[in-house]
Order: sequence, then structure tokens, then C-alpha cells
Amino acid sequence: MLLFKVSLLLLLVASTVRCASAAVSSSWQVANFTGSVERVSTQDGYDETDFYYPVVDPEEPVNFPFIVFLSGGLVDKSLYSNFAFALASYGYIVVIPNHQQTIVPNMPPDLWASQLTPSDVLLDLTVRSQTSSSPLFEIVDTTRGGLSGHSNGGGAVLFASSSQCQIPFCFGPVFERPDAFRATVAISTHLIPQGGPPGANIDEPVNVDNEIPVALINGELDSMGDVCKSWPLVEEEKDMIIVEGTNHWAVTNIQDPPGNTPDEFPQTRSQEWSNQMFAKWTAIVFDAYLKQDLPAFDPEDVDEGVSINEHCQSDQETEALSTPTTSNSELSTALIVALSLCLSFLHHVGCGWSLLLLPKEPFFYKGGLCG
Repeated sequence: MLLFKVSLLLLLVASTVRCASAAVSSSWQVANFTGSVERVSTQDGYDETDFYYPVVDPEEPVNFPFIVFLSGGLVDKSLYSNFAFALASYGYIVVIPNHQQTIVPNMPPDLWASQLTPSDVLLDLTVRSQTSSSPLFEIVDTTRGGLSGHSNGGGAVLFASSSQCQIPFCFGPVFERPDAFRATVAISTHLIPQGGPPGANIDEPVNVDNEIPVALINGELDSMGDVCKSWPLVEEEKDMIIVEGTNHWAVTNIQDPPGNTPDEFPQTRSQEWSNQMFAKWTAIVFDAYLKQDLPAFDPEDVDEGVSINEHCQSDQETEALSTPTTSNSELSTALIVALSLCLSFLHHVGCGWSLLLLPKEPFFYKGGLCG
């Protein structure tokens, strides 16, 4: 039986975006929270949600910034626990919901990210921070929030950072980002599909016009897509952080979660190391924008095996990668919508290649929504 990949990231496709100067231009000295981190899971809201929070002395309350982290497609929130514990240890409330939604008509809901989820989480956090029986009582600063996500979840937070209502993350017609969210970290997120049907231009750019700073953090060995093609799709201000020896599943507890596409290239770093390193650099970015921790940049402070804004080609060469081959964007959009609707008859099993196998390349992007 064929495994079909419901990869509507073709709707995320390409945009001509200017490469910008570095947004993260600081020396990154990240101090861990000195106390312990605990997790509480809830099922009393719209989504099942895990909250990771630093434990503080009730007599000496501290208000921590918060991070809403959206999972990759079909990946359960529990598979990010090691990463989340590490991230919270830097002094953050980390919230990971399991959001169920239907992205194709007549198919059952499953774990797919939504742009609306961070807004829902913010409302929930506001209530919990004011409820004396909650472990989050008076420890959340609901005015300082970060958006983060892995793969499919990274796509959702990228468009949330732009206040764009973008299918399949938002079915609109309007989306407005709450002002509390001040920065975005998208992990292992690729916005370029691989190939397309004959005569169609699905690489027609759709700008991610982010209104807040964005960082893309990717593994050097990630085979799910070319991060250098995604790089010009994000507006300024932005940064790219590459971690050597890691692949698409660097932030999950295990490699190749069930139901998802295995990465072609295995990690040469341990899973524990990659969890810790991605958590550290996610915290570094959010420290800059949520804690205003902006010391002068010193290259000596960059971890061995980590590069900042050095991975891709020159700005001109990279921008050329996203230049559309035709200008028939209306045809592209109509075709994308029509093909998305046609997916309603597909059998919903895992994340392999799509049905539409062409002579050279599959129509749907290989890494996209699945993971």
C-alpha cells in the first residue's frame, strides 16, 4: 500500500524575499535557571497541552517569559520533552499543545499545527497565571512571548509572525498576531516544495513578511529540504543558525518518530547533544528579544559546530534560487487549491511520498507537513 504524504506545504511555497543583515548580532552568554523544571499536562482546554516551568520560591516570585512551541506534523508533544525541559531551564515557560485539525476535506483530524494556537495558549496562560491553584500562578509574564515550532509547526509560527492567514495553518480570512509575541524561532522548517506537475509554477513566491525577528535553526544534515532556498523567503530581520552533525529530527527525543519520513542522513551527534544544543540556541535568540540581553558579538562565544549566517551562498546567488520561472501565479494558486481538494479521497496513513509521482520528482515537498 502506498504511503501518501498530505503535504500542503506546497501552499507555503517560495517567495522572493530580500536577504537581510543579521538580526542576532550579539554575544550569547546563556545562564541556566538555577532551580528545577517541572512539567504539568492538562486536558481541560481545547488541546491537550504540556507546560514546562521553572520552580520558584513562592516567597520570591519571578515572572518568566513564555514560549509557545508547535510540534511537527503527526508528532506527539511528548516527543519534545527532552528539548522542552532543557529550554525551560534557561528561564522560560514552555508550552507544547497537541493540536488536532483537519487540513483536507473529509479526512479525520490529526496532529497539524495552526496559526491560531499561540493566541489560544496566550489566553489560557493569562487565566492560569491569575489562578492561585495553578502551578503557573504569578510566574508568567504574558507580555513577553516567543513563537517556536518544528517543521510543520515552524511553518505555522513563521506565518503567525507575519500576521498572514496562510492555508493550511489558517483558514481565515483574517489573522492578527497578538503583540505579546516578539520573536520567532523556526526549527527544521523548509518552505520550498520539490518539483511540480508539468507546466505548473508552484515555486511562485509568497512572502513571509514577518513583523518580528525570525531565526531559522537547522541541522547541517537535514535532508528534508534545502534551507538555503528557504532563507530568502523570510523578510528581515532574520538569522540562520546551523548545527553540524544534526538532521531533521534533532529536537525530538528519538530519531524518525513513528508515522513520519525518516531523514536520509543519520545524525553524527547524539540525540541528547542535539536536544541540548538546539534548546540552547533557541534560548539565545529569545534571550535577545524577550529579555533584551544584547551584549556585543564575540565570535569566540559561538559553540563549536555552530555557524551563524554563514551556511548559504551569497545574497545574490541565494535570492536567485527563489526567482520564479514564470509569472502565472494565478494559475499556480488555482492548481494548488484544486489539488488540495483532490486529496480528500486519499487514505490517511503516515507520511511517505505523495500519490502524484512524476518522472523526475514528486509534486509534494518531501519534508513539509509531516514532521
